[in-house]
Amino acid sequence: MTREEVKNLLNKIKIYRSYFGFEFADSKERKDMFIDEWFNKLAPYDAEDIDKNLEKFLMDEENIGKNPDVYQLIKRTLKSKDKKIKGRIYSRCMFCGKEIDYVYDKHEKRCRSVKYISRMCSKYLDKKVDEEELYQMEERTFKKRYILTLEKLLPNVKEYSPLEARCIENVIETYYGREPRYSLKEI
Repeated sequence: MTREEVKNLLNKIKIYRSYFGFEFADSKERKDMFIDEWFNKLAPYDAEDIDKNLEKFLMDEENIGKNPDVYQLIKRTLKSKDKKIKGRIYSRCMFCGKEIDYVYDKHEKRCRSVKYISRMCSKYLDKKVDEEELYQMEERTFKKRYILTLEKLLPNVKEYSPLEARCIENVIETYYGREPRYSLKEI
């Protein structure tokens, strides 16, 4: 990225996050320092990749009200020189074995949840889950289904695995915006 591209990126962040720290720079010198610091970190990357990462960050409902930082914009992104050497990189999901692009954090998060629900429903409810249907769901719908399934599983899990039941209860509590019921020591 060029310094000008970084400056444009920071201005774009400011448009979407009006309280972004770019304005802390009350003088030209401090503003230049702010831009220089971001430029030092982002220079090795392609502006197009960083812009895509910013778009993903801004459109993710989990990031509402959060400011992006450099790490979030560069994680799992290849530097320009590495892209030229390696071309397109693929990885395998450690949960389903599917070949995925190197930007895979959302896939793995969904895959981990789907595999967990599938395994738990088979074990405690003697039900087979349509994993493909879960993979295809919109994020918000999937989260609701995930929590409802955990709520159905909870009575059976409590009977056989109190430790796992406590973890499930904490997930359910935090989903509804409440404090976790158990601390790590209690789990």
